[in-house]
Amino acid sequence: AAHDAGVIHRDVKPANLIRLPSGRIKVTDFGIARVLGSELVKTQAGDVLATPMYGSPEQLLGGEIDGRSDLFSVGIVLYLALTGRAPFGGRNLAELISSILNNEPAAPRSLNHEIPEGLEAVLMRTLSKKREARFATAGDLARALRPFAAGNVVPGSAVTANLSSSPASEVEWQATRVSAPFPFAESVSGSGEFVLPADDNAPVLTGLPPDAARALVQVVSGWAARPMGRVVVQDLLNRLLEFPLHAEPYSGAVRVGEQAYLLLHGGLLLGAVDARASNLPGDEVVQNLPLEATVELHPRPESLDPGVLPLLAALLQKRRVRHADLDSSFVNLPALGEKLRSECFDGLLVLRRDESIAWILIVHGRTALALYAGSWAGAPLGASWQSWVSDLVVKASVEERSGGPLFASYRRLFPDFRIAVEKETEPLASVGASTSFSFGGSRRLTSKQTGGTHRLVASETGTRGGTRGGGAPQSVLDQALAADEARRYLQFLLNDLPRLIVERGKTESLKYVASWIPLVKSAILHHRLPRPQSAESDFFDLVTFDADGKALHLASRVARGTPQALEEFIERVLQAKGARIKTGDVGGAILFAPTFDAEAAEVYRTATAPEGEKKKSWTFGAIEAATHYEGFVRMGARRGFHLLLVTVEPDGFKLLSP
Repeated sequence: AAHDAGVIHRDVKPANLIRLPSGRIKVTDFGIARVLGSELVKTQAGDVLATPMYGSPEQLLGGEIDGRSDLFSVGIVLYLALTGRAPFGGRNLAELISSILNNEPAAPRSLNHEIPEGLEAVLMRTLSKKREARFATAGDLARALRPFAAGNVVPGSAVTANLSSSPASEVEWQATRVSAPFPFAESVSGSGEFVLPADDNAPVLTGLPPDAARALVQVVSGWAARPMGRVVVQDLLNRLLEFPLHAEPYSGAVRVGEQAYLLLHGGLLLGAVDARASNLPGDEVVQNLPLEATVELHPRPESLDPGVLPLLAALLQKRRVRHADLDSSFVNLPALGEKLRSECFDGLLVLRRDESIAWILIVHGRTALALYAGSWAGAPLGASWQSWVSDLVVKASVEERSGGPLFASYRRLFPDFRIAVEKETEPLASVGASTSFSFGGSRRLTSKQTGGTHRLVASETGTRGGTRGGGAPQSVLDQALAADEARRYLQFLLNDLPRLIVERGKTESLKYVASWIPLVKSAILHHRLPRPQSAESDFFDLVTFDADGKALHLASRVARGTPQALEEFIERVLQAKGARIKTGDVGGAILFAPTFDAEAAEVYRTATAPEGEKKKSWTFGAIEAATHYEGFVRMGARRGFHLLLVTVEPDGFKLLSP
């Protein structure tokens, strides 16, 4: 349709294709499209506006293009989908372009023998270097592909006409049924025993420990290792989480030191486990990483579907249970498997038999990896679980991944993410006025708090500062931003905290938190707050500002509120406040954590003890008596900030202190 209208897309690639629930594919993002014979989009000679991996030879040479250039890109997408490999590649941009211009791709059937010969011929013609050798129009290519899309051509069947010379509309095809999808190229090697089932060819690993985290360690440690030597850990992680210009980001595991294993995929840090303390939360594992360590990479084997990585991370998380305690004596589990396949289900089927457990990782409805812990005597694990599960008495549950990436991912994806804050006209005299804020996009979300005293509207029109998520695709950024806890912290600060302060009667004792909330005009997430007249800065996950750019509130998140974590946070706030002591910035500081250690209470008490008590000073004692401030860290007779500790819970927040 676009070509018929004279529009050439010029950037056909998987990221610009959307699969609708009906199965139809929509082509999106005509942002660099060219209208033939028009000046609507005019580029300088030699400009290449395309993703090089999917660009046609004439595009990469800066020559004239027409609809056949888009068809070349379609051919690359189809080749990649059918073989699992791109037809052209290289270690850098120069090698990639040289490959597209000069090299012939490997025959698709040499990579996937299930591809019919006729389909191979269509692919190779679409990828011809010369435009005139390709299909003349998108309609011709569609007609050539239609028999295969209908699933009625057998592998190895041949066409009855020569595709290199005959228009696709004249080609007739042998019509018989197509076989099942192609198998994995290879099995996965691991520390346990891998076998390939005969029917769906999903890798299987047996002999694992029943603890999910320890099982995960055994799985990823069995992947081929790539020693990196002793490195600065965060620097290496930053490189691994980058989105390279013309390649996928790193996908696999990273072993840090002797015990920490991290899962990385799609530019996100999905999970982390400590081999010595497998129940430690992933964020805490990351929080405890050393500055430098000996590191080993364990890339995901090519035979594993990339969708396995998020599901492996789900082994470390609490999952959403769709169906629980399904007894194989009463429930047709193979039929359930077929239902999950028809739904293109992504998640886990967990099987339990006495003390044994199995995790079946399902990607797009198909078993992608099967992990077995304990004794499964009598079960032919080399075959698909559906072929034998009805012969055993097992309990099954269908579980979906419910957690997102680790918090460190948000800090990297959204450094210095600026948010505009707007408030209703009525002042927050009783900390009860309506408040709204906006941050990036076009959707609107409305949430009313209890009591009707606050209204929060997010219109997603904010600006993003700093680097843009390491080159992450917009779809990744949108999903991650929606789950970023730092956004929730701002909602809590503007919405819930004022209500809690009023309910507890602390509007005066927490003066510089409560009375400064109405002054908030903007906020920045994951911000390195620079010190005035200094090259140094202090990092916080949330900083609020007034209309003049004065810093009002500082907040950070830690995986666990240990005494050390609290001391480090207080020190950072003291540094940030001290650098702005003359302008009176920073009235409140909030530390968020899922839990706080009991020992942290003593650190808090010491830091916020009345100055008169600490110094035995009559002057300070008189000031304390006059102000009645709570949770106040003083930096002199008339300076300081309120310190609040807040626990992050699944359904909200809890103000612990003061």
